[in-house]
This record gives sequence, C-alpha cells and structure tokens, in this order.
Amino acid sequence: GAPIFGGVVEGFGSDEPGTHTVTLNGAAQLRHLVRRIDPLALPEVAPPPQPTGTRSVSLNRPGESVGDFETVRNLTLNSGVGLVTVPPGIYGHFSVNARSGLVLGSADAVEPAIYNLQGLSLNGGAHIEITGPVILLIDGGLSVNSNVTFSYHAPAWLTLQLASGGLSINGNVVMPATVLAPRGTVVLNGNSKLRGTLSADRLIVNGNAALLSP
Repeated sequence: GAPIFGGVVEGFGSDEPGTHTVTLNGAAQLRHLVRRIDPLALPEVAPPPQPTGTRSVSLNRPGESVGDFETVRNLTLNSGVGLVTVPPGIYGHFSVNARSGLVLGSADAVEPAIYNLQGLSLNGGAHIEITGPVILLIDGGLSVNSNVTFSYHAPAWLTLQLASGGLSINGNVVMPATVLAPRGTVVLNGNSKLRGTLSADRLIVNGNAALLSP
C-alpha cells in the first residue's frame, strides 16, 4: 500500500528482543515509531464480584419500571424503551438494543460511580449516556456494534476495565473512554474511533478506524 509514516525514533532501552514488528497496510498512518523502549507493566484488572441480585428484568416499552435495582441481576432493554438510569452496583449481564440506553454516573460527582458487570451487550442503535465520572468493570470482553452512540463527554469520564477479554468497536461508533484490557485485544473496525487512552495486550486498527488522543 501507501502508508504515511513519519519514521523511527530511537529510545534508550534494551536492544533485546529484536523480534517485535509493526505492520502498516494500505493507507495507514503512523506519526512515529519509537523503539528500544523498555516495556511498562500493564495494569491489573481483577474480575468484578458476583452479583447478589436474583431478578432478570426485561423492559419492552417506555415508562416500564425496573423496580428495586438492589435485587436486579440481569437487565434487557428491548427496542424503543428509551433511557434508563442505573445506580452504581454489582450486576450480571446487561443487554441494550436500538432506541434504548443506559444513563450512568451522577452529575457534579467528584468520585467515580462504579459499575460491576458480568457482561454487556450494546447492539445497533443503543445509547450510553455518561453524566459524571464512571468506572465500568466487565468480567469478559465487550463488542460495541454499529451505530451505538455515546453522549459527548471527556474521555476521562468513562474508564472501561475489561478483566478477561478485549474490546471490539464497529461501524461508525465514536467511543470516548480510557480503556484497560490487559488480557485482551482491542479491535477498531470500519469508521469507528476510540478517543482516549488505551492499555491492551494487542491493538488492531482496520479500515478507516482510528485511535485518537483525548
């Protein structure tokens, strides 16, 4: 292809190992490759605790009530439900579908609201509203499917911690977040954008996707 590459910058770390590679295909862009840098340790992400709630709740239309969130384990928002405000807590699996969304965090909060999930599914047309600093800890990986939208906010407001999996962002999604995936692969597909900072075992950027500074 015809990648745009600003050249190599030499660091002051060890010459070994000499087997690492960076591959640029098509019209990929990389400002500089800084090599001979001794690696930093990736942050540890411990698995979230198991939820104590026992109820699996499905909402099908706007205005339906979840009830007491302290007893909720799993939550499904079917198409057209609208936005549902979720208090911080320890939950099982959440699934969000088109024209439905989660409101996370608290306006004017200083400390982050902490959400522990065993799993999260964000399907096409789902929405995530971040109203204050949030830590979202998920036991497995996360796939953000086409046309999922995030409210505009500083990437530092949402810290996504993946204990055992990776992150896939697809379609035209723009996700502002600080992402920690020490045991997983982060894949950016299509025209997707991850705006923020990233610590991951591996990064793959396909198509016109991009990893952008905060």
